[in-house]
Amino acid sequence: MRFFIIFLFALFLNASNILNINVKKINENIEIFLNFDTPYEGKLVQKVEKEKIKILLKNAKTLVPWSKKIDSNFIYQIELLPKNQDSELIIYTIEKAAVLAAKSSDGYSLKLLIKKYIPKNNKKVTVKKEKTAQNSEYNIFLFIIGAIIIILLFLLILFISSTKKEKIKKKTINVKNQKENEIEIKFEKNLDEHNKIALISFKGTNYLVIIGSTNLLLGKYKQNISNEEEFEKIIEENQPQLKDIFEKNEENEILNELESYKEKVSK
Repeated sequence: MRFFIIFLFALFLNASNILNINVKKINENIEIFLNFDTPYEGKLVQKVEKEKIKILLKNAKTLVPWSKKIDSNFIYQIELLPKNQDSELIIYTIEKAAVLAAKSSDGYSLKLLIKKYIPKNNKKVTVKKEKTAQNSEYNIFLFIIGAIIIILLFLLILFISSTKKEKIKKKTINVKNQKENEIEIKFEKNLDEHNKIALISFKGTNYLVIIGSTNLLLGKYKQNISNEEEFEKIIEENQPQLKDIFEKNEENEILNELESYKEKVSK
């Protein structure tokens, strides 16, 4: 009997009494702080049930049951109940949760951190989805830039080709106008001191004319006359007409000289 009393007294000395319990909500996590009258040396035994997590604090006594409502999206109530020489902490959950425990360096306090449970697979899937979304956005961005560059190059090529065509057209028109308006003396030959015969080309037609004191058109020719021999041949063909012209010119000169002589004598 005496040995049994000593054994109960030893158990009472080894147990720690829970003085108070505080609960804080930090972001989405819940922190529970337990303070003891002596350094806590007991063990924690966790048991997960449906919508409930039970944590047995061995060798930690509480005299009065304690409970608190929690405004959280995965926990709604916490209870602390005496259980012989131990205490039991019950966490009522809506979703799965994880509990992390840490003692202070002196052993007088115990911190329990309750976090929403996130499976590792879900994390990987989330990361992959985020990476896939980023890659798809990056690919769309590259596609848009590539399309813009192709459109700009196409417009540049069209602009260059159109300017080249306009230049060619302008040059062609200028050359045609020059040819149409061009007067060219192709061949010429002196007949006397005052007159010469010439072949003049104008707008694709050749004109045989006498230039000097007597300006006369002898004929016009559509064919191309390209050398001196053809020019001499045309002159020979017009010899009778040239002879008549020069005979008339000589008669006119003689008459002019007589008239001038009479005027001098009369004076």
